[in-house]
Amino acid sequence: IGCPVPVRQAGLSYDQSKFAVYLASPEKRVVCYQDISGTDPALLLVPIEQEFALIKSVRKGDPEEALAIFQELKKLYGRMALGELAKHALQLHVHLQNSLAALDEGGEGWALPESAPASRAEILRTLEKGIVHCADRVRAHRNRQVNHVIQRVIGIVHQKYYTDLKLGDLALKMGVNPSYLSTLFKQETGVPFSEYLSRYRIERSMTLLKNPELKIYEVAQEVGYADGRHYSQIFRRTGGMTPLEYRNRIGVPADPEL
Repeated sequence: IGCPVPVRQAGLSYDQSKFAVYLASPEKRVVCYQDISGTDPALLLVPIEQEFALIKSVRKGDPEEALAIFQELKKLYGRMALGELAKHALQLHVHLQNSLAALDEGGEGWALPESAPASRAEILRTLEKGIVHCADRVRAHRNRQVNHVIQRVIGIVHQKYYTDLKLGDLALKMGVNPSYLSTLFKQETGVPFSEYLSRYRIERSMTLLKNPELKIYEVAQEVGYADGRHYSQIFRRTGGMTPLEYRNRIGVPADPEL
C-alpha cells in the first residue's frame, strides 16, 4: 500500500506500493510503504520508480545498468540525514538479498557491516558493492541456465540431426519461448539454428561420402535430406563444391547412379 496523497500525485503512491510489494509474504500479505520508510517526508522525495528500476536491473543480472541508476540515486540520497540513509540502505539490502534468494542455489550472500556505518560515503560504498555482487551472481546464474539450454539443443542436434528438427518444437519441449531460444542460440553459437543444423548434417555427410557403396542420394537421406538436389545445393553453399566434386577430390570412385 502506498501513502495517502492528493489525486494529482496518485502515480507516486502507486510506485510506493510496487516497492512495498517486495516485502510481502504469505505471513505478511499487506505492507504499507510508510511503515517501511518511516515518517520522514524526505524519504518520500526519492523517486521510488528509480529504485524499482535499480532492483529490476539487479534481478535481470545487469550490473552496468544498475550502477548507472545508482549513480543518479546517489545525488538524491545526499538529501537524507545519515540515520535515515542508513535505514533506507537496509531496506534496499533486503530487496537485493531477495534477488539472490530467488535463485535458489545457495552460495555466499551479501552481508552488511556488523557495526553501524560511520559515514555517508561508507553507506553508499557498501550499497554499491552489494549491487555489483548481487547483479553479478544473477548474471552468472542466468548464463549457466542459458548454457545448459543451448547445450541440450546442441546435444539433440548431434543425436537426431537426420530427423525433421525444428527449433519451435525444441523450444516447446524445453518450455521456453521459440523467439527467445532462437536469439539465445545465435548469441551462444554465432549462427542461427537452421544454419548450425545444416552445417552439422553436411559435416556428417562428408564422412558417409567416403564410402563408395553409398549413392549420393542415399547419403542425403541418411543425414535428413529427402531431396538429393536440395542436399547438393546446401553442400555446395557450405563447402564450396558439390558432393560429387568432394568425392573426386578425396579419391572416391565416381557414382554412376546419383
